[in-house]
Amino acid sequence: MTLSADDRMEIGRAAATLEESLAGMGPAHSMGDARAVLDAWARAFSRGGRRAFARRLAWDGLDEATVLRALTAPVSPVSPPRWTEWLDTFLAEAPRASDLPAALPRCARRAPT
Repeated sequence: MTLSADDRMEIGRAAATLEESLAGMGPAHSMGDARAVLDAWARAFSRGGRRAFARRLAWDGLDEATVLRALTAPVSPVSPPRWTEWLDTFLAEAPRASDLPAALPRCARRAPT
């Protein structure tokens, strides 16, 4: 299986970091989805504490409104991120699902005890 440039673009956008989203390379989320992303980041970085999360964003000169604008802004088409070129290699090298039952016992036998 080979991914198209559009597939790689979509994967790259979905995996965009905050910095990439601020640079216009992330996906254009709906406002509801953007808020869900922001909430997930707040839970990950500050256990959901909004004041602590606001301080964290401020270290980078950001606030929640700026981040929400970046997450909901329309995206200009750009080329897929270079790291997505590796996805075709990974897909080609990954075992087929039908091979997994046979491969798992081999892995288990080689596992350190």
